[in-house]
Amino acid sequence: MSRVTPLPPDRYPPSRPAGLGWVLGGASVGLAGLAMLLTWMGYVIVHPHGAECPVSEIWRGTLFAVGSVGLAVPGLFSGLVGVVCPRMNRLLAVLGVLLNAGFGLVFYSLWT
Repeated sequence: MSRVTPLPPDRYPPSRPAGLGWVLGGASVGLAGLAMLLTWMGYVIVHPHGAECPVSEIWRGTLFAVGSVGLAVPGLFSGLVGVVCPRMNRLLAVLGVLLNAGFGLVFYSLWT
C-alpha cells in the first residue's frame, strides 16, 4: 500500500482572493458611467431646448460638470492601475480606461 504525502506549505501555488481582480476595473467603469450621467444632467439643466437660463441654473449645471470630471479622473487612474497590475482583470480595466477617455470627448463636445 502506498502512502500519499501532502505537499509542504511552501509548494502550494499562491491563491488569489475571489473577485478581487474585478475591483479596479469595475470601479473605473462605474465612475465613467456616473461621470457621463452627471455630464448629461448638467447639460440638460443648462441648455433646456436652447432657452436662456438664470445664473442659478447655469451654476447648478456647472457643479454637475465639475462633479463629473471629479469622478472620471479617479476612474481613469483606477483603470490604468488595473491595466498595469498583473493580478487584476485587465479587460475590464481597459474598458474603464476607454470609457473614461470617451467621457473626455463627450465632455469636451458638450461644454465647449
